[in-house]
Amino acid sequence: MKRGTIEHPKVAVLAMRLNLPLLTTVGLLESLWHWTARYCPAGDIGKYSDEAILAGIHWEASLGDPSRVIPTMSSTKLEKRWLDPCKSCRLGVHDWHEHADEAVRKVLQRAGLKFWNGFDPFWRNAAEKRRDAVETPSRLYRANVATTARLPEPEPEPVLIPSPSGSPPVSRSSKLSGNLKGVPVCLQTEGFLEAWGRWKIHRTEIKHKLTPSTEKLQLAKLEKVGPDVAIAMIDQSIEKGWQGLFPPREDESFGTASGSAGGDGSSGSPAQRLKRIKGMGFK
Repeated sequence: MKRGTIEHPKVAVLAMRLNLPLLTTVGLLESLWHWTARYCPAGDIGKYSDEAILAGIHWEASLGDPSRVIPTMSSTKLEKRWLDPCKSCRLGVHDWHEHADEAVRKVLQRAGLKFWNGFDPFWRNAAEKRRDAVETPSRLYRANVATTARLPEPEPEPVLIPSPSGSPPVSRSSKLSGNLKGVPVCLQTEGFLEAWGRWKIHRTEIKHKLTPSTEKLQLAKLEKVGPDVAIAMIDQSIEKGWQGLFPPREDESFGTASGSAGGDGSSGSPAQRLKRIKGMGFK
């Protein structure tokens, strides 16, 4: 039984006409609906006699004259009847096509039957599908709004970073953008960023990965010599498998990590060479 049936005015009127307590009337209605679902799922209750219907709802003699029950429930004097007249089955349960549960609908569907008033078992689902198929302006608007909300956001325009020495600017969206972090502006050329990326890979390969502090110090030193010399220093250290960055061999004013400008290691003592290198800011 649906919620609110007990308080419904229609139930109170029936109880008054049958001269029965309200809860007794509610029990009779509940028995009627259960018996209908079991023995006449189409709601065509009139195919049974009044005596069979009264027996099905468990009418007792103590409740009064049984001959007035069915006529009262189907009386045309009631604004809303409980039983409707039917030419084919005599009586049908009022609005049974709306109140029957899903189990009753499935029984009718499997048997290929309809409700007593001609409704299909799942007429409501079909009506909803037809309604959904109609493209109303409001539904079209909601669909357009939903589609617009799912559109991907446009990608940001690449930011070009001006580079010194007349080299092409580097885009933050390029493959080299990952090497830009912490790099001074004067070193932000495509050539240096490629070399700096190779240097970080080299340090990882020799099991001496660059720490943030080391990166900061090395970039500060490379900034002093400019991008061209810095690239030469990186390539030299990678070629030699060194962990540190040293002035390139070709620059005689710096000396080298392995010897003198001539490459034979005879120009000055190791201490003197180290002093010259430290004087340029390298350790």
